[in-house]
Amino acid sequence: MPEDKDAVPVEDLATTDLHVGQLYGSITPGRSVDPLSRMLRVGVQGGIRGRGQLSRGIARLVALYSTRNEPDWPDFLDERTGTLTYFGDNRDPARDLLDTNLYGNLIFKNSFAAAAGNVSDRAGVPPFFYFERVSDKGPIVRFRGLAVPGAPNGPELGDLVEIVIEGKRGIVRNYRARFTILDTPHVSRQWIDALIAGKSTLSDGCPAAWRKWVENSEIASEEIASKSRDKWGSAMQWHESIDLDKAEDSRLVTIVSLLRRYGGLILTGPTGSGKSWFASQAADFLTDNDRSRQAYVQFHPSYQFEDFMEGYRPSLEKGGFGYRPGLFKQIATEARKYPSQAYVMVIDEINRADTARVFGEAFTYIDRAKRGLTFLLPSGDEFSVPSNMLLIATMNPVDLGAEMLDIAFDRRFAQMKIGYDREALERKLSSGILADSVVRDVVRWVSRVNEMARDVPEAEIGHGFFFHVEDLESLQELWDYQLEHHIRRVFKFDPEHREEAESRWRRIFRSSGSEESGS
Repeated sequence: MPEDKDAVPVEDLATTDLHVGQLYGSITPGRSVDPLSRMLRVGVQGGIRGRGQLSRGIARLVALYSTRNEPDWPDFLDERTGTLTYFGDNRDPARDLLDTNLYGNLIFKNSFAAAAGNVSDRAGVPPFFYFERVSDKGPIVRFRGLAVPGAPNGPELGDLVEIVIEGKRGIVRNYRARFTILDTPHVSRQWIDALIAGKSTLSDGCPAAWRKWVENSEIASEEIASKSRDKWGSAMQWHESIDLDKAEDSRLVTIVSLLRRYGGLILTGPTGSGKSWFASQAADFLTDNDRSRQAYVQFHPSYQFEDFMEGYRPSLEKGGFGYRPGLFKQIATEARKYPSQAYVMVIDEINRADTARVFGEAFTYIDRAKRGLTFLLPSGDEFSVPSNMLLIATMNPVDLGAEMLDIAFDRRFAQMKIGYDREALERKLSSGILADSVVRDVVRWVSRVNEMARDVPEAEIGHGFFFHVEDLESLQELWDYQLEHHIRRVFKFDPEHREEAESRWRRIFRSSGSEESGS
C-alpha cells in the first residue's frame, strides 16, 4: 500500500501542479481533509464532482473519483489503449437517470453532446481529472490523467450509453461513459486556477494535447496517455522495458507477444522436454534476472486457496493459527506498485491441483479483459490482478486433469508447445565422450519412440531425459532406472511397440562394441 510520505501533503494541495501517477493527501489522526476539494475546489462527496452551474449540467471542470470497489459499477482504466470506462452517479432505483444529487449524469450528457459538436462547443467541455483511491486508511488519491469524452477507437462502441442494472433495491438506470486519457503527464496550477476562476479551457497553461483535441476533435495515437513515459511509470507498459534484442532464443520473443495479449501462458509438452527450465529462462528474461520479481510454485492435489491467495496457517513461532497472505497475493501486491515492470509467477504442473479452487475469485480476474478490476477476498481485503502480473505455467497434456484444465483456461491463457528438440539432444550427447555412432543411434531411437507416440501420446519423451548422460555407463543407467520403466508402462498393452523399442535400444550398445554392458 502506498505511504503518505510519498504524497503531496495537505498544506500544499491548493498550490500544487498535477502529475500523472503522483499521490496527493495524507493520513492525519483525528483529521480528514479531502484532497480533491483542496486541489480543484470541488465538493467532498461523490464520484463525479463538478465545479460550475451544476444544476444546469454546466461545469468548468470535473473531478472523477473511483474507489474501484463497486462490483456493479466497475470503473476501469485500460492502460494499453488509454481508455477510461467510468459509470455515472445514479445508484437509486427511485430516481430518474438525470435526477442525481450531484448532477453527475447531467454533466455527462451535456459534456458528451458538446464533445461531438464544433470547436466552440468543445471549448466549453469541462476538463475531466481522473483520480483513484489508493488507501482505505485515509484520504490519499493518485492522479491518473486528464480525460476527454470519447474513446480512442471512436463512438461505434458507444461513448455514452444508458444501461440498466438490477440491484439489491431494484432496477437502476445509469450511464456508462468512455473517456480518453490524454498524453499530458503534467497539468499546471496556472491552468487549474484559470478553470476554477471560470476562464476559457484554452487559457494560458492549457496542455497542448487538450488544445489539439478542442481544435480538431480527433485524437491522434501520439496524444493518448498509453504512450506516456512519466517518471512514475504509471502509463508505461511492462513490455516496453524489455530489450527483445537480448533474446538468445526466438521463443522468448514469442512469449513476450503472447503475454501481452493474454497475460498468462501454459507451456505444454512431454516429460523431459524442458518446460520448467524454459519457464525459468523466460522469467529471467522478462524480469532482467531480478529474482525479487519472480515467484515459483508447484501445484499438487493438496495445494489450496489458503496457500495461494490467503488464509489461516499454522504458526511455528506463536503456536496456533494466524492469517497469512499467499504467494500469489504477495507478488501481485508488489506488482501493483511498479506497473512498468514485469512480475512473473511460474506454476509448475498447473493441472495437478483443482485450479479453479486454488485461484478462487481471482480465477475470473486473471482474464486479460478484467485485469485491474477490484474485487473482495474472503478476508474483506480489496484486491486486483494488475496487467504486469504475468503467469507462466507448465503442463504435460497427457497427465491426469489436463483435459479439464484446457477447458477452463482456453480463453484466459495461451498455450505453447515445448516439444522434443533433436538438435539440443545431439549437442548434449556430443559434449561427452560418447562415440558419434552412439549419439546417432540414441537420437534415432528417441525419434522412433516419438513416432510411436502418435498412436500412444503418453509415450512421447523429451531431450531432457538425457541431460545427465556423459558416457556409456550413465546411458545404461538411464535405461535401467528410467527409460525401461517408461517404455513398459506406456506400451503395456502394445507388446509389438514395446519389443521394438527395447530391441532398438539393445542395438545401440551392440553397435558400440559394448554388447555386454547393454544386455
